Amino acid sequence: MQHLDRKSAREITPEALSVMGAPEMVYVRETTIEDLKQELPHELSKNDLAMLAPGTKLYALHAANGAYVAIVDSRAAALNVALVNEYTPVSVH
Repeated sequence: MQHLDRKSAREITPEALSVMGAPEMVYVRETTIEDLKQELPHELSKNDLAMLAPGTKLYALHAANGAYVAIVDSRAAALNVALVNEYTPVSVH
């Protein structure tokens, strides 16, 4: 098994990650409405965002390449979405 140093790991492309991580692997990341507005400005409607108070904590489920899979209101819900959809949740530190 080959190990990557931190610098090499940061240089891996999203495409390479999707192959290396296998399509069924996902990770959960805590986020907020403000983060989502910046990261997904075209994918979220103003009506969706208006329903949530500023600073609301959400949990995003990401594919190995960083793409959003789901956004939910709790870590437990994110893990449940992963398992129900036959993804393998992994811990990222």
